[in-house]
Amino acid sequence: MPQVPLYEGPQVRTQALRPVYQNAPDVSSGAQALARVTGQLGEELDRKIQRDAQDEAFKLELQVRQDWQAERARLREQYKGELADQYQGAAAEWWKKAPETYGKSASPMARTMATKSIGQYMVQAEADTLGYVETEKRKTREVNFRTLQSDIIREAGQIVTPENARVIAERDARRVYDNAIAYAAREGLNSDVGKAMAREQLDRFHVDVALSLASKPGGAKAAQGYLAEFGKEIPLAARTRVDEVVKGEADNQFATQFAASVATKPLSEQLAEAAKIEDPARRDKALTQIRNNQAMVKAAQQEREQAASDQAWQLVGQGRKVPEALLAQMDGRGRVTLQDYLKDRAKQAASGEAVKTDWAVYIDAREKLAAGEKVNLVALTTKIAPAQMEQLLDIQTKTRTPSKVPEVATSEQQLSAFTRSIDLKGENVGKFQSAAYDLFNEHLKRTGKEPTYEEREKIMRDLNREIVTKPGFFWDTKDPAFKADREVRNKALGVGAPAPAAGPVRITSTDEWAKLPKGTVYIDPQGNQRTKQ
Repeated sequence: MPQVPLYEGPQVRTQALRPVYQNAPDVSSGAQALARVTGQLGEELDRKIQRDAQDEAFKLELQVRQDWQAERARLREQYKGELADQYQGAAAEWWKKAPETYGKSASPMARTMATKSIGQYMVQAEADTLGYVETEKRKTREVNFRTLQSDIIREAGQIVTPENARVIAERDARRVYDNAIAYAAREGLNSDVGKAMAREQLDRFHVDVALSLASKPGGAKAAQGYLAEFGKEIPLAARTRVDEVVKGEADNQFATQFAASVATKPLSEQLAEAAKIEDPARRDKALTQIRNNQAMVKAAQQEREQAASDQAWQLVGQGRKVPEALLAQMDGRGRVTLQDYLKDRAKQAASGEAVKTDWAVYIDAREKLAAGEKVNLVALTTKIAPAQMEQLLDIQTKTRTPSKVPEVATSEQQLSAFTRSIDLKGENVGKFQSAAYDLFNEHLKRTGKEPTYEEREKIMRDLNREIVTKPGFFWDTKDPAFKADREVRNKALGVGAPAPAAGPVRITSTDEWAKLPKGTVYIDPQGNQRTKQ
């Protein structure tokens, strides 16, 4: 086996000295460091440019989105229904101009970065536009379909009669059904849905026609037959309601016809005949109809009697005789009251006494009449003179005529406002209003027309100016025109002259005729136009 030799003691190894070398300076290291710094700066600058461009691209896309949403809302407000096609064209035009509108002020790098996202958004907008247009068209098609169906049903209900009901049912009902099937097919609905829609439309047709038929005179019985033949497939709930309405209308028509058939008999016999009707509903309606007919007859009679009474009192107020035929049309109490009044007035005239107007009572009565309240003028004949009573009767007659109510209201408001403006008090208010209304009627008699607002205003101003009420030797007595007697007042104000050439004079009595100058064209109380010779 080999032995490793061992050496004892210190050992020294001799070796030559290595030469010492001095390194030469590296002059390129600074340049490299500078290059590295410059490169880093360039990269940072590039990143900054890219960040700015990206931010600009985000802003650009945001602006496009916001502006399109605003334009979208505006266009949808403008183009709806049948105008939807124009929406599509307007939207396409907006997007066509968008590149130039939003790109001319953007940097090339921002445009490049935003192109893809804006392009994707434009595609989405186009899809949204197509969806909107199709939805609007579908709505329009549905509206047109339902409008056509409703028009067919409405027209059928207008022209249906018991005689042509079968023809209507067979002709127009088929149109309604076929229209529904065709509409469902165009909308891509399956056949079951289309048939259900058509059935619904058909049921609606039969219900409307039956109800229209029932509402016509004598048509309720025909409507019951119509439903029995054509309404078999109407859903039970709807059919029950329709049957009830038609049955009720049939009962009403029966009651009307029954009441008319017994109308000539005394009331007790009419009611006895109605009590024999077996159907409770028809019996009750017949009894009610008989009582309603009696009430209507009574109301009509009272209206005729009231009209006759108004006319009679107007004649009395004008100092004219009341014809016997007119007295006969008044109710008994009213006739007796009028005759008693005439007797009392005749006694007063014979004794030299005359009724003096209580101006407070007169003002209160005319205010109530102008407000539409009822006033018992007969009870006031002892407190209001004939001249003022004639005015109250005239106001009462006009307020019972709907077309005259606004004219009365305006006149009274104008009178009240004017009397307040000139600060009249007490009986002067009544005297002024009486004089004014007297001249309003004079205007109506002369021209055939109610005075206008401006004409009433002039009349009232004239009534408030002073006139000579009593000539004197040295000094004349003067007062406002409304306080003067009618003759003095009318003469001073020039009232009573013939109407101007614009139209003939309308007269109501021989006294008015006597005052007309020769050659005056006038209309007599019978409405005939004449010329005074």
